[in-house]
Amino acid sequence: MPNRMTLKTHASESTAHRPDTTVIDLLRLFLSRKRLIGAVTLAAMIVTAAVVVFIPNRYCSTATILPSDTSSKVSALQSLADLTGMPSTETSPSELYPTILASRAIQTAVLEQRYSFRHKGADLSLTLSEYFGVKNPDLLRRQLAGITRITADKKTGVVTLSVETTMPELSQAVAAKFLTQLEDFNRHQRRSQARENALYLQRQMAQTKTELETAEDELQQFRQFNSDWPISSDAGLVRDLTRLQRAVEVKTQTYLYLSREYESAQLEAQKDIPIVSILDAPSLPTVKSGPRRSIIVLLAGCLALMGT
Repeated sequence: MPNRMTLKTHASESTAHRPDTTVIDLLRLFLSRKRLIGAVTLAAMIVTAAVVVFIPNRYCSTATILPSDTSSKVSALQSLADLTGMPSTETSPSELYPTILASRAIQTAVLEQRYSFRHKGADLSLTLSEYFGVKNPDLLRRQLAGITRITADKKTGVVTLSVETTMPELSQAVAAKFLTQLEDFNRHQRRSQARENALYLQRQMAQTKTELETAEDELQQFRQFNSDWPISSDAGLVRDLTRLQRAVEVKTQTYLYLSREYESAQLEAQKDIPIVSILDAPSLPTVKSGPRRSIIVLLAGCLALMGT
């Protein structure tokens, strides 16, 4: 029994020492091959550095948008079939703006625009299709999404738009186009509740005006046909005359009421026009945003070291 216990003790001690032995062996192996490992690592870093030199610099233009007054009514986004899944209740502009900017309609307008700018002393004019070298619409939208970043701060509601291309002036021009399309959408496509109410009242006014004119014509025809109506004692004639006069009076009061409401709704619609408040206009970047060549080279060196 003691012999068996002694054997188990030696076995456990041997097992406990194995990791230290393995680490020492690896260290010895590394030292014995340090020149080879160093050469491979250095070669990988040199090759990577030679490759990343040919990667063009990227420049990022950034713009920030302030949220509209949260007390104003923001209705459902209509008249744009490409914007699907939009909420039909009042929504914060900070939630709407990123969705609008990333919509198919806005992307199409940005992609169809021809941008003219001066780059490195030369006047250039090109579309994003020419810049990407792609003509397929779906692929173009993917490429545009790849150079665009849209975020919204949950606390402040500030929306940040960033566009990154290999030319600073193009990045700025594309970002500016995004903002122009957002403003155009707000003014011409997005309908507030007040504007809808004004349009409804306008239709009701037109209908009531037609009914009033018809009632006035009937009253005039009745008086012309019954020329003795002022002195007539015919109960039926007096009843019909009273009915026609009452119809004209009711339609007149209704039309006047709708006119006042329509004027008020127009004022509300003007106040309720959503305004895009630009905090920072698209910047013209002067410092590259990428690629980070030193990090890429260091990463290649680490991978080569681990692989060796």
